[in-house]
Amino acid sequence: MAGAFIASIICAVIGGIIGERKGRAGLGALLGFFLALIGVLIIAVMGPTEERKALDAKDVADRLLGAGAANDVETPASDAARAA
Repeated sequence: MAGAFIASIICAVIGGIIGERKGRAGLGALLGFFLALIGVLIIAVMGPTEERKALDAKDVADRLLGAGAANDVETPASDAARAA
C-alpha cells in the first residue's frame, strides 16, 4: 500500500512538471496522482493552453527582437530617418 502511494506521488510530480510546460500544472499533478502512468501519458499528449501558446510566441518574438536590437548600429541614415 505504501509503495502505491509513493508511486502516485512520483507520478504527480512528473505530471506536474509536464503540465507546467503546457500551462496545465495542476491538472497534470492531479492526473498523475489519481491515474499514475496513464495520467502522465494523458497530460503528455494534451496540447498547450492558448495562454501558453501566446507566452511562447511572445518569448520567441522577444528573443528575435532582442537579437536584432543588439546588432543595431547607429548610422547617419538612421539618425536622418528619426529626425524626419
